[in-house]
Formats: sequence, structure tokens, C-alpha cells
Amino acid sequence: MSNLVTNILDARLMRLSKHAHCTYTRYADDLTFSTNERIFSQEIAREMAGAAWEPGQRLTEVIEGAGFALNPSKTRMSLRRSRQTVTGLVVNTKPNIRQDYYRTVRAMCNSVFQTGQWHRPSSDPASEPISIDSLRPLEGMLSHIYFVKARRDRTHKENKNIGFAPPFAPIELYKRFLFYKHFVANNQPLIVTEGISDITVTAQHDWLSLWGDQIFSRGAVVRSTDLTVSSGFR
Repeated sequence: MSNLVTNILDARLMRLSKHAHCTYTRYADDLTFSTNERIFSQEIAREMAGAAWEPGQRLTEVIEGAGFALNPSKTRMSLRRSRQTVTGLVVNTKPNIRQDYYRTVRAMCNSVFQTGQWHRPSSDPASEPISIDSLRPLEGMLSHIYFVKARRDRTHKENKNIGFAPPFAPIELYKRFLFYKHFVANNQPLIVTEGISDITVTAQHDWLSLWGDQIFSRGAVVRSTDLTVSSGFR
């Protein structure tokens, strides 16, 4: 949806960026302008007194001309010698996860493994952390870390050709979480068969009762009374 709404804006900003020798990227409503030039184009941003910067006049005109407005509180300049973040990722030399974010998620996982619950930090330091039982938000955080750390934006072949080896610790943490989710915290009976050619059945008494005492699937019979499984592939 955001791509449709900002189509005209994207075309105008790409034209402006090319003229200013910058690279323009956008994620939803987050706009980023980057350059390898020694002097940043004043059409995009102007240096004020001290270390202050403000959007260039031409950039402001293009954005307002497309029916949008800049948010001054979210507009900042990140220099090469400082930590450069875009949509929560550190991008100084390569896309990466902030270390404080990773440590926080790792602490959440340790809490889940030990107590079955985790806490989301409150924005108010005086407030108590929010206790959460659902594993879905935490799984989303770990999936995000895994995607970035393991460079899942590239294919396995591409990573192999350039000699890229994903870091060990984040991947092991994700594996440990998935094991906990499916084998420790799973509230449904889980039946794991011997090989990939056998049937794996996940069943729940309430669901089975809707369909009667027996469910037939590709030669396998699952009985709701004792959840015994007989496979027709042996």
C-alpha cells in the first residue's frame, strides 16, 4: 500500500538523489539518503551551527510538493564515524543487528527457557516489565535476527560462493527456541515418526472429536481415544 501512495514521491526523490550523487532508499515512511561523497549535497541536507543539520530546501520542496511533510523529531544525520542506523539496523559496513537489541532478546529467551514466561521492557523506567506468555512475538524477533545475521536475503549458493559463514551463537539460540516451542511448550500431542517418508501427526482431542473417533490420512489411522498411530507405509 505504501508503494502505491508514495509512487510519485519515489520518482521525484530518485531524480533528486541522482542529481545530488546520493542513494535513495525507503521503507514504508522511512526515507534514507546516503552518499560516498566527501561533502553532502546541500540539496538534501545542510550543516548548521555546531553539529546540527537540517533538510535541504530542495528536498523539503519535493516532499511537500507530493503532499507529504517531514517529521523534524525523526530527521537526523548519521556520519561515518558514528553508528549509522536505518529502520533499526546498523549499516556502517554491512546490515547488522544492534548489539543491545540482540542481548535483550537473548535475555528474553533465557527467561522463557527457565520460567516459561518472558518480559517486554517498559518504555517507562518506573513501570514494571510486562509479562508475556505468548511465544509468537519473541519468535518474530528471533526470526528477524536470524534473517539479518545469516544473510537470508542472499541464496545459500551466493553465500557459499563468497565464503560467508553465518555466526554460530544467534543461530544456535534460534534452534534452541524452536526446540523449546515445539517440544517443551507445545500444548498439543506431538507424534514424530522415524523418517521423512513417514507421517508426522499433530492432533488435539477437541479437534479430533469434531470428526469422529477415527481420521484416515494416506494410510495412517489416528484414534482419538488413545492417540495410537498405525502407518500404512511400513
